[in-house]
Formats: sequence, structure tokens, C-alpha cells
Amino acid sequence: MVLNKEIHAVWHKVRGKRKYYLLARACAQTYETLFRAHGLWKLWEYAELFADLNVPLTHMLKRVRAVYDDPKWIAGPNEIRMKLYTCVAQLAHSSFSFYGLPFILKRMKALAINKPTGEMFEGRCYNFYRCVFGKNIGNFNDHQNTLFHAADRTARPPFWIRWRDCLIPNTAQAIYDEKRFEDLPILADMMEDAGVDDPEMTSHFRIVTQHCRGCWPLDLLIGRS
Repeated sequence: MVLNKEIHAVWHKVRGKRKYYLLARACAQTYETLFRAHGLWKLWEYAELFADLNVPLTHMLKRVRAVYDDPKWIAGPNEIRMKLYTCVAQLAHSSFSFYGLPFILKRMKALAINKPTGEMFEGRCYNFYRCVFGKNIGNFNDHQNTLFHAADRTARPPFWIRWRDCLIPNTAQAIYDEKRFEDLPILADMMEDAGVDDPEMTSHFRIVTQHCRGCWPLDLLIGRS
């Protein structure tokens, strides 16, 4: 996959596992129907909580093991089911990072029933990759400095945070929590009204059509990395 080359290009700049977890979870949406049919979608939903650091690794491991040991689930084992299980189980591996992500994406692409489906999957994954990492991951600090005036950390919060009783950070957090990504253009309007001069962030909210948790400008607004 071409995307794997992109992942290898950013791994040394993004040490944390969170964005890799969330990218894998977003890509899995392509096969949501298949995961549901084999009783594994709830595990993926739990994996998203784990990816966002809301549950410990030990809890994730218990969930993964419980699925494997469930008599109802294992009653009809087949190759596709085990491939699906392997994808989600990889997330719970203690060494998961950029090393594990290409493995998961390769496994999921292999589930495509034909070449067009495989190409569609890779295209969606690439769009999610751009949503999570942006066009240039090295610019992340530049945007952060623009928003938070890094040279003056002791000053009061920037105006855009205080604007209209913290409307922008509160709206950004609500969009993130409820996955209301269709409201991101509204958030871009708010940013401009509050005087935020960052065309790359606002254009991302307006132009990009596929978003997921881990979206780089949304992470900046809610203080995630």
C-alpha cells in the first residue's frame, strides 16, 4: 500500500500511539458491516475508547480475550472471522505503534472482495491519514504556536479561547465527543469571527469530507496530540 510509505515517513515525528490507534479505527469503518456480522464491531468501538486513552490496556486485553473465548463466537470459526479478530487484537498488543498499523491495514485490504473495493478502502484510509496527520506533520508546532502564542505561556488565554464564553473550545469538544464532524465548517466560521488567522486549519474543516477522531486541527483546539 502506498499509504504505508506515508506512515513510515511520519513515525519518527509522532511517537505517541494515540493517532495510529485512531487511524486504524477510522479505516475499519469501511468494513463495519463485516465486523458487525461477525460480532466484532463492539470490540472496535471499545478499541476507540482505548485508543483515546480512556481505558487501560489491561481492560482492552480482557475484552479481546473474552471475545476469543466466547463459545457462541468460536462455534463457527472461519478464515474471515479470524482475520477480522487479528486486526482488532493487534491494537491491544503492547508494542503497537506505526509498526502495527501497516499490518492491520494490509489485513483489512485483503478482505476486499474485488480490486475496486480494495482501491476504495485504500483511498478512504489515505483520506483519514490526511485528516489525522495533515499534509505536513512538521507544521503542527507552527499551528500550535499561532493558536497559543507559545512564546508567552504565562499570559492569559488567547482571545479566541475566551471569545463568547469559550464557545470555540466547547464546540470543538462537543464535535469530538459526539462525532459531529459535519459541523466542522461552522467551527471554521467561529474561528474566523474570533480572529484566528490560520487558513490551513479553517480550509481543512471546510474542504476535507472525511474526518475522524484524531483530526489534527480539531486536536489542536481541544488540546490533544
